[in-house]
Amino acid sequence: MSDWLVAFSTLPERKELGSLQDKINIELSPLKPYQQTYVKQITVSGASVKRFYLTYCENDDINPNFTGTKRAQLCLIIKQSPVMQVAKQN
Repeated sequence: MSDWLVAFSTLPERKELGSLQDKINIELSPLKPYQQTYVKQITVSGASVKRFYLTYCENDDINPNFTGTKRAQLCLIIKQSPVMQVAKQN
């Protein structure tokens, strides 16, 4: 996570983002290296998680990194995460 982004995240949000990243990596294992990098990018902030969810889960845009069942699982993990609850409040 970039230092400047960390500075703008609250401590509870950073913990939730880290937990979400871990959960995705565990539940969707094995992930290819490019997918692991992409998960890090998605989970850099609550806003980026919400943006991913709106674009690829709710609007069903094509995502080159996650398709089919893996994308459906990823959307479900994100939807159920506390990060989305925080993101909905913002």
